[in-house]
Parts: sequence; structure tokens; C-alpha cells
Amino acid sequence: MTLTAPPGAMRPDGTDVRKLTDSKGFNGNPSWSPDGRWLAFSSDEGVVPLKQAIFVMKSDGSAPPHRITMPPASSLGQELARFSPDGRQLVFNEVRTVETGDPDMPTVDQSALFTVRLDGSKLRRVTPWAVGAADADWSPDGRRLVFAGRPAENGYIQDVGAVDADGGGLRILTRGDGVFGGGDTFRYQESFNPAWPPDGTKIIFVRASYTPVDGFAQGLQTMRPNGTGRVALSSGEEHQPDWGSARLLR
Repeated sequence: MTLTAPPGAMRPDGTDVRKLTDSKGFNGNPSWSPDGRWLAFSSDEGVVPLKQAIFVMKSDGSAPPHRITMPPASSLGQELARFSPDGRQLVFNEVRTVETGDPDMPTVDQSALFTVRLDGSKLRRVTPWAVGAADADWSPDGRRLVFAGRPAENGYIQDVGAVDADGGGLRILTRGDGVFGGGDTFRYQESFNPAWPPDGTKIIFVRASYTPVDGFAQGLQTMRPNGTGRVALSSGEEHQPDWGSARLLR
């Protein structure tokens, strides 16, 4: 079988690398449309550092990038856009800073998921800011989103959650221990980098933990979309796992 890449991508053997965007500022976090014809990415256009917006462009570079979003004044930036399975919408996360009134920690950063159509219309916030949602992936039917969140009770420790694409049915699926204790009693647990498979039956994610007895451990796990039936697949420094684009033949 011969492997080929869509226009504008490098080939699987590392050849035919093409530059698609200019070198002004930041252009990154790209993702493919389902048909391979488009790329979504975040960019600051070299104008306002660290204040990224979402852009879409032809994957072969034949047309200039088209801006989809305009971050509000309160935003620190928008990133990690991914196409819905039908290619009509994007999900992305936006980060903002809010004042707390606490002199010891006067400001905190928050993150929320948004969806938007490719023409920039129908912009919708999907998750509450306090959930800290980011790094979302669509279910194959486009009805649900899985994400890595930082619920307020866990601080900066991540857990995997899921939500309906319209904002309903929010659930935190992993509920790790977070960070507890200190010294000989210190323990830590978090889950992140979730991804949905083509058949929608299981979610893959990274699980990391530490205990004084076992030390640090990290590896891939799967679970059902409701958070049950967890299975450990590997141990190692895995990050950003994903599934193949087709089911295996039996």
C-alpha cells in the first residue's frame, strides 16, 4: 500500500515539506478538516503577541488564511481548534484572566470551550469558565465533546470531562485525587489528552500519578464514554494519543 498525504502536508517519510503561512508572529496548533481540504490553526498575525485568534485556510496554501474569530478584550487568546465530523463547525478553547479579590492570588486564568461555524457565525460558549476546559475532541456523531479540564476544586490538576456540543450534559469522567498531603504522604493524580475513536465506543487518555510507594507513573488508558470500564494500555511518557482514522478489519 502506498501512503500519500493531502496537499500541503509533508509525506509520511518526511519529504515534500511545504510552508503554508508567513513567519510573522505565531502560527500553530493546526488541525485537519475531515476531508483534508482545510486547516484550522491559531495565529496572532504578528500584531498582538500571545493574543491568538482562530483561522482557516486551504490545506494546499492556494488561498490566504481566513480569520474566523476575534478575541474579546478580556481574552488572552484562542487555540486548539478542531473541526466537527461534518466539517461545518470548530471547537476551540479561549483563555482569560479574572480578578479574584484575594491579595495572595489577585488574578487567575480560566479556560472555556467555544464552538463556531466556519463563517464566524453561531459563536457559543459550551462550558463554564470555572471548569477550565481545553484540548477538546468531537465524538464521531458530533453530539458530544471530550476535553481536559481543571475544575475549581482541583486547581491546576487536570481531569477528563465530556459535554454535549450545545453545552448540556456536562460530566467530569475521571475525578482523580489531584494533589494531597506533603512529604511522605504526598500523592498526585491527573488525566489529560483525551481523544474519541472512530466508532465512539471508548475514550483514550493519559493518566499520571505519584505515590510514595509507587513513585511517578504515566501511561495510556481507555474508558467508556460514561467514565466506566477503565483499562490501562501502557506505561511511559505518552502525550497526545490519537486513534487511527478507520476501524481495524477483523
